[in-house]
Amino acid sequence: MSVLPLVVLPFFFGDPELQVLMIFLSLIWGILVLALYRSFFHHYYHHEANEEKDAHFWIGEILDRMPFVIFIVSKEETIVYINDYGAEFINLNRQDVVSKKLQECMGKRVILDGSLELSDFIKDTLYHRIAYEQVPVGVRINGTREMVRLTTYTLNQKEGFQGTFVMLTDDRTGKVFEEQIERNECLTAVGQMAAGICHEIRNPLQSVKGFVQLLGEENQDNENVKAYGEIIISEIDRANGIIQEFLQLAKPSVAKFLRKDMNALVEEVILLMSSEALMQNVAIEARFDEKMPLMLVDESRIKQVLINLLSNAFGAISAQGLIEIDTKYDAETAEGRVTISDNGTGMDPETLACINQPFFTTKEGGTGLGLPICYSIIEDHGGHIQVESALGKGTTCTIILPESAYFQPD
Repeated sequence: MSVLPLVVLPFFFGDPELQVLMIFLSLIWGILVLALYRSFFHHYYHHEANEEKDAHFWIGEILDRMPFVIFIVSKEETIVYINDYGAEFINLNRQDVVSKKLQECMGKRVILDGSLELSDFIKDTLYHRIAYEQVPVGVRINGTREMVRLTTYTLNQKEGFQGTFVMLTDDRTGKVFEEQIERNECLTAVGQMAAGICHEIRNPLQSVKGFVQLLGEENQDNENVKAYGEIIISEIDRANGIIQEFLQLAKPSVAKFLRKDMNALVEEVILLMSSEALMQNVAIEARFDEKMPLMLVDESRIKQVLINLLSNAFGAISAQGLIEIDTKYDAETAEGRVTISDNGTGMDPETLACINQPFFTTKEGGTGLGLPICYSIIEDHGGHIQVESALGKGTTCTIILPESAYFQPD
């Protein structure tokens, strides 16, 4: 959009008054065009400046929340930024550090082992562009020795700023992670070895069981042999049960996830357990949420969890007990829940804290693997189990599955 044609155009008119009028209009038009250009560029650059300001604000917020010492040193060896953790690390207020010389703030407060100083590493990066990455160094901060890892690299900005980014991380954090990884690898190896041993133990147990059964058949008239044989077979079956549960915990079977109606699964399990409920004089009350969507689950494994939790509830009830089962879909949190409550003996806080530990049990003849397997199955579904209990008031177990486990029906 050019103003030049409007300035030249009036001179093609012969009437002087018309020429003056056209020149005046041309000037007005030019002023309007310049104003529009100015308004546009002011808005554009102002918008860019605001975006850049917002970006700087959020970067500062993120750095301030980092659990590391982070600071930036300019080419004049002045500290232009330090995060909150860094100021606390050297025991100074932030305002007492920013805009101060590096040596003035750090020289006597941060002392490295050996002859080198922190400023030597920073100067290498600042003047020679030598970057350091996770270099382990011993350092004394206000008299206390720490092991840290030092990282530095050069900063260059389009405005010409040159500086050095410095980060000190606590070396103990890395060691804790490394030790945890080593421990997990060791536990995995032990678990695999134990699973292999358990698998091999089952074969001789089956052989022993077979021979005991043969002895029983050949000595049917001998009551002692018959009684002892039944005890041996019972204990072999119990050992096999423990081995089977351990193998399932150590190496779960491949899950087969299909869209299922959770309410229907709960109803099927209640039907399976109804005979035991009648024998123990326990009433089961169920309430189903009709809004519960179809759920992507491994049907057999979810039934295993429900049966195990119901069996525990039966075991906790002495006589004339009540078990309440509720299904509910929480649209606000996008979670599906199955809650099983009983009015049994309940548990004290110490027992409650140990229920998910393998081989921990309060039941006579129990293996202590049922609940850990339940926890493992639900975790494989992306969910978790909550247990609340109090002595004399019963126990409530809630299976919680997240939204990702659901599919709306077609």
